[in-house]
Amino acid sequence: MTPRFYAANINKSGGQAALLTVVLILLAVLILIGTVSGLAFREAKIAELDYKSRRSYFLSESGSEDAAYRLISGKNLPSSYELSLYGAATDVSVTDVLGGKEILSSAGLDTLQRAVKSFLKIGTGVSFVYGAQVGNGGVEMSNTSKIIGSVYSNGNIGGENSSTITGDAFLAGASTISGVTVGGNIQTGQPSLPMPISDAQLDAWETNAATGGIHTTPCPYVLSSGTTVLGPKKIACDMDIKNTAVVTLTGTLWVSGDLTIQNSAVVGLNSSYGDASGLVLVDDPLNRSSKSILDVKNSAEIKKFAAG
Repeated sequence: MTPRFYAANINKSGGQAALLTVVLILLAVLILIGTVSGLAFREAKIAELDYKSRRSYFLSESGSEDAAYRLISGKNLPSSYELSLYGAATDVSVTDVLGGKEILSSAGLDTLQRAVKSFLKIGTGVSFVYGAQVGNGGVEMSNTSKIIGSVYSNGNIGGENSSTITGDAFLAGASTISGVTVGGNIQTGQPSLPMPISDAQLDAWETNAATGGIHTTPCPYVLSSGTTVLGPKKIACDMDIKNTAVVTLTGTLWVSGDLTIQNSAVVGLNSSYGDASGLVLVDDPLNRSSKSILDVKNSAEIKKFAAG
């Protein structure tokens, strides 16, 4: 006889509870995956939009700089044209306005539009292509000093204590560079370049400075505190601007000797200059081989405007 087993009651709640738990865990995992995926997608979208926005801006800036270069160098500059770069393009328009030209460069990737507007004022003077252009004496840098831009030097470039050139460094002939961090490229064996300022232009600026008077005593001329308004003015000796002194320029300043700006001193233009530029000349015509040195150090500042 085959044995038979009978159960009056079978408890099924335990199995149902385990199944419900598994379902809830799976649901929670799916929600977590969906949330993480959504956040990742959002971050990727933001990164893509940021990249396109930056690219649009740099395209616009490139168009503005291209038009400015064409105008300054005397090359053909249409009233409107398209500049293509790396598979994208920026539209450049050039308009005649009072006193100069207005350049508008606009670029867009998808729906992201960026525009750069520049105004070039037509005037007289000289044009600097590099952040600094140096003659045969070369460049000496120290104490975390920084040149923002590129440097073209007919002589050696030397530095110490974390000196930096943010752009390229061009060295003429057999000139060398050492002790300086260069953000761009170092190009040696370049031709020597003449200085962009002619002797005639320099003489005219110095004559203009002297029309405002000549300081002869005390010498050296030392300013250590307070605010001093100068210009046009000729300083017929060395000049030392130091400590907390502030010099506000209302005209061309010519120092016929060495000029030192140090500590927390500030030199800048009067606000009446507006968008125009000012001049500080450090030139001793009688001793250019060992004088005519501009030395800016510590926390001293040369600013657009002395106040602000």
